[in-house]
Amino acid sequence: MTIKNNGTTPDRLIGGAVDVADHFELHVTTVENGIARMRELSEIEIKPGQAIEFKPGGSHVMFVNLKHPLSKGEHINGTLVFERAGKIEIEYSVVEIGSQRAPQDMEHMQH
Repeated sequence: MTIKNNGTTPDRLIGGAVDVADHFELHVTTVENGIARMRELSEIEIKPGQAIEFKPGGSHVMFVNLKHPLSKGEHINGTLVFERAGKIEIEYSVVEIGSQRAPQDMEHMQH
């Protein structure tokens, strides 16, 4: 997922929700001394004109306590919550673990 701030002021992604999980978390993975560490974030700032790419091994969202297993090809309704832009509806497409998708096939989000 890529989110781009097309506005003239910074905004912050501060949360979200999905229909298929009890909880939605923002995370970032960093490598320190050769060890990958993941930590939860309370927000992610997106400056005017900046795009943030969410993907495994970097900034990503985590769906916690799934209500059912997800299947390849399934579409999941969700909401992203921004400090300034408010709630934005989004749809995620489920792909196989480790799958590489072309940018034109990825879900893009602009606000």
